[in-house]
Amino acid sequence: MPTLSAADVERLRAAIAGRMAPATRRALLGDGRTFVRWCAQANQVALPASPATVQAFLAAARAAGRKASTLRRYRSSLVWWHAAAGFANPCAAPGTGTAVAAAPVPPDEAILGRLDDYLALAQRAMAPATLRALRADARVFAAWCAARSLPWLPAAPETVQAFVDDLGASRRPATVARYLGSIATLHRAAGAANPCDHWRGPPPP
Repeated sequence: MPTLSAADVERLRAAIAGRMAPATRRALLGDGRTFVRWCAQANQVALPASPATVQAFLAAARAAGRKASTLRRYRSSLVWWHAAAGFANPCAAPGTGTAVAAAPVPPDEAILGRLDDYLALAQRAMAPATLRALRADARVFAAWCAARSLPWLPAAPETVQAFVDDLGASRRPATVARYLGSIATLHRAAGAANPCDHWRGPPPP
């Protein structure tokens, strides 16, 4: 892409060669190619992309019958590619699209699919307030992980430990306990190992 400098290309190569699951790397590469091809056909700049270009791409994918989980993965992948190159996030709300330093690793499609199935059932089985808390806690944890370029689903026990250490000083113990419960629920729903099973709690008094 002529919009990329040699330094941009090297940053992207280093990022995609970094530590991540093979399935995640395949998804990032596949989604990146899909977006670049679409941009070429639509005569749009792929990287860095404008928010309008991303919105048009997602609308076209939705019209083509792509599942909601696939659209979310596309969005996450585009955030990752822009972050890896040091470009502004084209998926951010207007006025907040500053360059980002971290490159969050999105969950793969299989995990998102299982999570979608669980949340569809949860809408009928859970109290609305409980479901809202679960979604809110997921956003808090995912955003914290994204800011540190850490996978949030599945997350490592060390990630959960660092998350609790970081937020524990400013959150009530009951809130931290709810975060842990939500993280455990999300991992079980997605069929992933529960990182809270190995979380090191506070030392005894």
